[in-house]
Amino acid sequence: MTSKPWTVKEIQDAKRVYYTGGSAAVCKLLPHRTRAAIQTQAQLGKWPLWTIINEGTIASKIVEAASAGPVTAYDVASDLGVNIKSISAIMCQLYRRKVLFRDRAETPGNGALTFKYTVNPEWIEATKQ
Repeated sequence: MTSKPWTVKEIQDAKRVYYTGGSAAVCKLLPHRTRAAIQTQAQLGKWPLWTIINEGTIASKIVEAASAGPVTAYDVASDLGVNIKSISAIMCQLYRRKVLFRDRAETPGNGALTFKYTVNPEWIEATKQ
């Protein structure tokens, strides 16, 4: 059985919803499309899947701090009064998920590798919707 070709409007609507809700959200928008068909279309179109960050979480506080300008894990950890290792791990995950950008920062006296993080403007735009 062959599937019905996707219309331009279906692709535009699906892509817009997929950014923040993934294939589950697109299934609700387009109930006549299977999840497998949506995932295939997303792979073919190379649609990015953005991470949603809930308000009040440590991740949201990190993003808020990085929105104000470049910050390091040490800056955020000292502001929040939280262990720097846990903040570094969360910031690294946000970087991997393309929520944050990072650049190498000046290394402190101990020679440790340090990064400055800023928020990805594409993520901000995609999650405004």
